Parts: sequence; C-alpha cells; structure tokens
Amino acid sequence: MINLETGEIEFNGVVITPHCTLADFEQYEGDKVEIFRLDESSCSIRFLELVENNGVNAQIEIDIDEEDGSRVVEISPIRPQGGYEGMLEDSKKWLEGVTIGEYTSTDEKISGTYEWGTIYARHYMSRDYGLMGGTINIEYKN
Repeated sequence: MINLETGEIEFNGVVITPHCTLADFEQYEGDKVEIFRLDESSCSIRFLELVENNGVNAQIEIDIDEEDGSRVVEISPIRPQGGYEGMLEDSKKWLEGVTIGEYTSTDEKISGTYEWGTIYARHYMSRDYGLMGGTINIEYKN
C-alpha cells in the first residue's frame, strides 16, 4: 500500500517512510530484502520477491543516501516481452487500488507533489537508446 497523504509505503510487511534509514531495513535482510552497501552512508535495497498488483509484477528498490538525506523508491514493472514500450501503462495499472490519496495520470505521465515529496513516471526518448522510462519513482524531500 502506498499512502500518498503521509508518504508511507508497505509491501510484504516491509515499511518505507520519508525518513527511513538503512538500519530500518537490516531486520529484513536475507528474508525479504537484499542490501547493497555502496559506502558508509549510501545503499540500495532490493526486495527479494516481486510485488504483484492487478496482474502486473514489479521489482521494488529503495536508494538511500544518509549523508545527503535522499531517499528514492523505484517501482519497475517486469515486462515479459522486455523493453520500455507499454511500461508506463503497466505502471498505471499496477498503481490502481494500491494507493491512498490523489495523483495525476495522463497519457504521457503519472505525477503528484506532496508535502513529503513526489511521485512520477513518464516515458522519454533517449538520443542513444530510444524509448526509455515508465517506471514509478517516489522521491522523498531531504
């Protein structure tokens, strides 16, 4: 569940908050998450199991940098056929029914700005790689 009013997220018993730290996830390491320590103050935390909603599976990853205070949650739909074509539509479908609160959904993007941070997803054209993006990013304010 993603509570857009408070910024709190809970998947498979793991709680993510606007002020979460690496220590908050160490209790789940090996059982529910895998922690990649990049240095003393930053890490990437990946859920071991995909999180399914509305028939769409998604990989959940949290990047935390305790030194600069940044926290980003990335929700990436897993596309059986691969590629980015349709990823934004999968992101929209995945979000349906798993959120509390309002966000904007158009043909081009998903977006919302809150007291605690933002949620967004969009496709974009890369000069070198073509169509990219479509994943859901939740960024907490520092």
